[in-house]
Amino acid sequence: MRNTSLLLLGALFAPALASAKAPAEPLFQDKGVDFSTDAYDYEENDAWSDPPLEGLREVYVDADAYLRSLTPAAPPDVPEVVLPEPPPEDLLERVHVVLPPERLDGKKLTFDDVVAAIEAEGLEISKVDAEDHLLCFLITGEEDGAAQALVAQLGTIVVGKGRRKADIGDVAASIEVAPAPVTTRPIPKPDIPEKGNLVIVNPASGWAELSINGTKVGVLGPLATAKLHDVKHGQYDVQLSITTGLTWTDRVESEPK
Repeated sequence: MRNTSLLLLGALFAPALASAKAPAEPLFQDKGVDFSTDAYDYEENDAWSDPPLEGLREVYVDADAYLRSLTPAAPPDVPEVVLPEPPPEDLLERVHVVLPPERLDGKKLTFDDVVAAIEAEGLEISKVDAEDHLLCFLITGEEDGAAQALVAQLGTIVVGKGRRKADIGDVAASIEVAPAPVTTRPIPKPDIPEKGNLVIVNPASGWAELSINGTKVGVLGPLATAKLHDVKHGQYDVQLSITTGLTWTDRVESEPK
């Protein structure tokens, strides 16, 4: 009687026991390759996709066609443009000497005569503009009156050749002290490449299904890294969903090539 009861109980619960022992259907299919429960399996397992869509355990899309059609969800961050510091001499005062050409002609002097005479006095001219008959001197002295002293020295310089001589004042030169002119420097354009590599890391110790910009791309192994080569440089909306239902969503910018 006792054995009969055990047989009846066994027959009654056999389907339930068989169901409990049956393996669960995997969430992701891997073309017949069993998923490992070892989080570090990716370090030794060579069942990974190759470039240009690299590092996935299973790929849902045609890699070449998908990467050609892939468009960033947002443009890349524009790198900060650092303007170069102006040279120190551009922050100093200047003495401008303008020599009217008609007065030079009247004295039978040339602009080159004036330049040569000033240089002969040991004064360093920082800018010579022959077209506008303009000379420029930097005021490098920090003591008070440095500009006035230079102007006075220029006014006593005699220019000319042979018997025809005149000082700068005699040719009605315009001498003035002026601040450094505002230098317009072109703002450098940020260097933004057209192509980049999109690198995606699975932070979980479980398999994750990868979606980019809302399109499912494939399966990424535990703690594994995927790299999409030669994508359009920009930011992409990346989603990783693991078997427990947990989902990571992030915006990832491609790495410039």
